[in-house]
Amino acid sequence: MKQQRSNIANPSLIVKVTLLIISITLLSSFSKFSFAVVDYPEPSGIENMLFYVQRTVNTNTIIYELNLDSDSNLVESQPIKAYWIKYEDGNKKEGLSLIQRKYAYGIEAKVVNKEKQLFSFHFVSYKKREFYLLRSGKQKKFKVYAYTDNKLAELEKIHVQIEGGTFMLPNIKYVLVKSKNIETGELIIEKIKP
Repeated sequence: MKQQRSNIANPSLIVKVTLLIISITLLSSFSKFSFAVVDYPEPSGIENMLFYVQRTVNTNTIIYELNLDSDSNLVESQPIKAYWIKYEDGNKKEGLSLIQRKYAYGIEAKVVNKEKQLFSFHFVSYKKREFYLLRSGKQKKFKVYAYTDNKLAELEKIHVQIEGGTFMLPNIKYVLVKSKNIETGELIIEKIKP
């Protein structure tokens, strides 16, 4: 009986147990930021959606859509518009913030061929990778393409694996780019480490 009391009264044991309880509490509180979400919603019913981006921190999704004016003509100065679908907030649609547009998820586009309406663009946060917006051969509908292993592929979605960091400076482990080979229809998943 005395032995049991002395273990309970042991200050170093109490400190260790207290630290363990605090650690477990903190981990469970921040688990949504630390672990990948299993079931991502797939955006649907967006007529002019080109591709979308999802991240491990939550299910909210960034939609990249063809930017058309009121007469359904392409806005050549800014051919792609980006906005959130906040699935965790009742599927609310919301524009990107200034910081998100300028430093993370915004894009910089330029005209390559005005007559053919061919544009190139890259993300403001990753200028090493070029994408192309142009009309597809068969459907004559605008799509986004990129070269993967020297083959042209149609971009479908991008997944950003974030593990820790801060709101302003997340720790991006890798980015998965999912596209489809335009000749074979084969699914291509490219892993990019920034």
